[in-house]
Amino acid sequence: MVFKIAYIGYLSNIKGLNQLYQIMIKLQTDDVEFYLFGGNDRYEYTLPFKVIKSYNDIHDISNFIDEYEIDCAILPSICDETYSYVLSECWKCGLPVIGSKFGAIGERIATHCGGWVIDPYNINDVVDLIRTLSKNPILIMIYKEQVKCIKLKSLNTMIDEYTKLYEEF
Repeated sequence: MVFKIAYIGYLSNIKGLNQLYQIMIKLQTDDVEFYLFGGNDRYEYTLPFKVIKSYNDIHDISNFIDEYEIDCAILPSICDETYSYVLSECWKCGLPVIGSKFGAIGERIATHCGGWVIDPYNINDVVDLIRTLSKNPILIMIYKEQVKCIKLKSLNTMIDEYTKLYEEF
């Protein structure tokens, strides 16, 4: 059985392009496929993605996830993300996420048990994790069930909360 991992969004250096490339190269002989739903700006790499699709609307992602039967997503950002809308979209689609320890991605994954927190600079550990996950489909099923329990705030609720917060200052 092939283990399918998606990177969703625009892939650039700060989003972990170099790290993802190294991970993909180390996993070339494994039963692991990588899918890019978005784009990238580094054409000197021949990235071994199984499928590359752009999207016009973030809501197209759920169709891609269903169509290609994606097991989990990866967000190996090397910078401190402040929120990560893509992380929320992955969870809304029922995908656990392998995500960077930096910033809100790592904090949110750890808080909600919505996947696995990684150090994107420790390529060997990330490769070992992916190999472990690829050989344990039950573990993926458990995390997919956990992700279904994550209560995400609506955009309007977040706007109201931020408005209240700013009004206090």
